[in-house]
Amino acid sequence: MESEKRSTLWPTNAPFQTSLFHGGRLVQEYLAAQELELIPSPPLVMQQWRPPESKHVKLNFDAAVFNSLNLEGIDVIAREWNGDVIGALSMPISLSQTVNEMEAIACQKAVQFAKELGLQKVIIEGDSLVVINALSQGFGCLSSYGNVMDDILVLANEFQFVSLVMLKESIMW
Repeated sequence: MESEKRSTLWPTNAPFQTSLFHGGRLVQEYLAAQELELIPSPPLVMQQWRPPESKHVKLNFDAAVFNSLNLEGIDVIAREWNGDVIGALSMPISLSQTVNEMEAIACQKAVQFAKELGLQKVIIEGDSLVVINALSQGFGCLSSYGNVMDDILVLANEFQFVSLVMLKESIMW
């Protein structure tokens, strides 16, 4: 009985083209039977921007990958307590090894930008938990971007006030 099923599904004496037709039909039947159940994704929750205290400036930083252009880029925006934009920076960067390295470079550029603007009381806000945790511990890391982290810490010491913010958590240096 088993051999009969095998011969009807895949005839051994049939020409090669017929075998391909049957094989292709079987693959199509298999794929049709494997209907994927679509699992709805959770709703996207957007965090609303929160202004800094009076006389403080918040700098938001982020890194992005543009696969179609084979480029990476960073963005920084500086806003006063009332939401007014006092500066923005957007620049391509060379392809990095890791997302954490990109985020570290974006944070570094945010701190450098704050210094260039002559700011003294700043809040640096980003979405990289790895970078923010490493900086909050007060030392760089032994990774390929450890020098970038060390540079951020040195520059941060030149401000009157600096706070590092991750999503809803705030870490004071």
